[in-house]
Amino acid sequence: MDYKHTPVLLNEVLEWLKVNHGIYVDATVGGGGYAGKILEILGSAGSLIGIDCDQDALNYTSKYLSQYYNKQLKLIKGNFSDILNILKKMEVNEIQGIIFDLGISSYQVDFAPRGFSFRADAPLDMRMDQTQKLTAKDLINELSKEELSRILRDYGQEHYARKIAGLIIQERGKKIIKTTRELAEIAERAVRYKKKIHPATKTFQALRIAVNKELENLSLGLENALKVLAKNGRILVISYHSLEDKIVKQFFNKYSGRCICSPGLIICQCNPQKKLKVLTKKPIAPAKEEILINPRARSAKLRVACKI
Repeated sequence: MDYKHTPVLLNEVLEWLKVNHGIYVDATVGGGGYAGKILEILGSAGSLIGIDCDQDALNYTSKYLSQYYNKQLKLIKGNFSDILNILKKMEVNEIQGIIFDLGISSYQVDFAPRGFSFRADAPLDMRMDQTQKLTAKDLINELSKEELSRILRDYGQEHYARKIAGLIIQERGKKIIKTTRELAEIAERAVRYKKKIHPATKTFQALRIAVNKELENLSLGLENALKVLAKNGRILVISYHSLEDKIVKQFFNKYSGRCICSPGLIICQCNPQKKLKVLTKKPIAPAKEEILINPRARSAKLRVACKI
């Protein structure tokens, strides 16, 4: 299956990234949608480092872009949370800009064997990095009811978290839960939404986030990216749900000198520092025209900051 996907907010990303010269990083290179355009603008004036933990993405992007930008493009398998070590090994001390396009790709959702979707029956996998040992099947069959409830509640914002967790425990007592369809059917029995959203949507989102440690990696990745960002360099983040966007917003606020502590605290404990200038007071959303062409863009939010 083709990994290529339509990059969300592409024109806005190129406008805000201000590609000029130097080294840029696509921290989630995926199918190379952003990387290709950045390289096209850069020409011989710079280079791009594309990072991804999904080998399928790297294989596709290498085939797609290396024939045109062999000298300017470096593709690295890894997680963006480890960006400091990745760049250190490449002897790169600073970068002029970085783009994070969070979440999962269309390929990962649509290619059933990866186990991200409940639309087709497949093994409960959900690993972005196929060399990782932990899978969704492991979590479903090994965690306690309390831990499963916490994951569904905190990562999926699922109102029926305890009920779903209870049914999972009940069903796995009869046999190991192995497939996406088995899990989806459990969620359908527990959830009675009157909305268009499928009853298993939040459960699958929560497990995917837990399996890949997405929120922890995002926090660490942002912190480390700031350390290697050059003065006036820009950091762009596209998020797709409120948990990601909250982390990005708080990170930008903290490093633009704003306190992010809870209102009830008398003394600030977050140690805000003025290292960034936030360039987007409100997140940028896709235009209606883009959503019509690419419905998966509808929940995207772009935030941009500049190092000072």
